[in-house]
Amino acid sequence: MFNSKTPNYSKANNVKYYLEGIPARRWRYLNKASYSVYIRLKKENNSDKDIIEYLTEKYINRICSNSINDIASDLRRLYITAVKKNESLKDLKDWFYKKNLSYDSKNEIWELVTTGKIEPSSTIEKWKKIDGTDNFYISNNGNFRKKVKDQVLDYIYPKPYPKKRYNKDKKCNRIIMHIKIEGQEYSAAKLVSTHFIPNPHKHKNTYLLMVILEI
Repeated sequence: MFNSKTPNYSKANNVKYYLEGIPARRWRYLNKASYSVYIRLKKENNSDKDIIEYLTEKYINRICSNSINDIASDLRRLYITAVKKNESLKDLKDWFYKKNLSYDSKNEIWELVTTGKIEPSSTIEKWKKIDGTDNFYISNNGNFRKKVKDQVLDYIYPKPYPKKRYNKDKKCNRIIMHIKIEGQEYSAAKLVSTHFIPNPHKHKNTYLLMVILEI
């Protein structure tokens, strides 16, 4: 699930909760789940396994109005996880076939999932050129790369760095990841939201944008 080139923000941000080996907020973003629901379930002393099953089922129910490929892509991720953990694929199939979809759609999706004709959703990394730069790119996973002229490498991967933010009382109240591009300093989270979230200025709570990079 977690790209090996994804920067590690856990030390800079004192991450308290983890799911499947990555920060819970990062997991929430990759799996399109609700972090507030996760916190509630965690405080109720539910196991990580039960929490993951609950959040995943809520998401699958929520996307049933999406396209066949969207649903298959998400189910493919669950399928791969089940194979790696040696869990019952029959249980996964039975669980999926209870969803509110036509039988033909379920069969089509299950075929895509089991034959590997669809990529799992959480491993799809999309890149866009950063506006106003010559050769810098950003991905929907919050990674950065720079195209270089090299006989061996096509790209190098600059890493964001933590920068303290202060409130009006001059007390550090959060840490935000920044990155320097062509001599200019940018908020990494803002770059992600600008390039991958439609109309980010409409979000009243900017925190929703910043959790993308585990702030």
